[in-house]
Amino acid sequence: MPGSWEIPGPDTLVVTLTRELVTMRWAASLRALNLPQNSDIRFLAGMPYDHARNVGCEEALNRGFQWLFFLDDDVVMPPDGIHILKASNLPLVSGLYYRRHEPVTPVAITLTPQGPQWITGYEKGKLFPADYVGAGCLLIHRSVLEKMPSPWFEWWSDQ
Repeated sequence: MPGSWEIPGPDTLVVTLTRELVTMRWAASLRALNLPQNSDIRFLAGMPYDHARNVGCEEALNRGFQWLFFLDDDVVMPPDGIHILKASNLPLVSGLYYRRHEPVTPVAITLTPQGPQWITGYEKGKLFPADYVGAGCLLIHRSVLEKMPSPWFEWWSDQ
């Protein structure tokens, strides 16, 4: 039996924002998701996205999780997706997923002298820098949340 110093603390809180109607493909991918040891899943529904994401941040911090992973109910992950993101050793990293609207591109933007541009050129399987990413497949280390004041997320599209 391990001593108390060998039992790791809470690792990853997976927060899923859901409209409560999901595809069978998404449900199967969630079931197959290989979670790090001492992880938990929390489903949040019925609230604005920014509020739900802030609730997830507060819960991850209050429960002592080292990582917070946001997974929207329309993003299908490979079973080892969280482990791949963690292996990047970055405090903030997004999985590659696509917009549902035109232009259909990864949910990633770079700032250029001409203004914000959707990122379209990238090498499959390789990390690439982005100035903005969506939070539908986003891994955040607690140190990022601890450095930022609450609220961490604010919806500005209609302001």
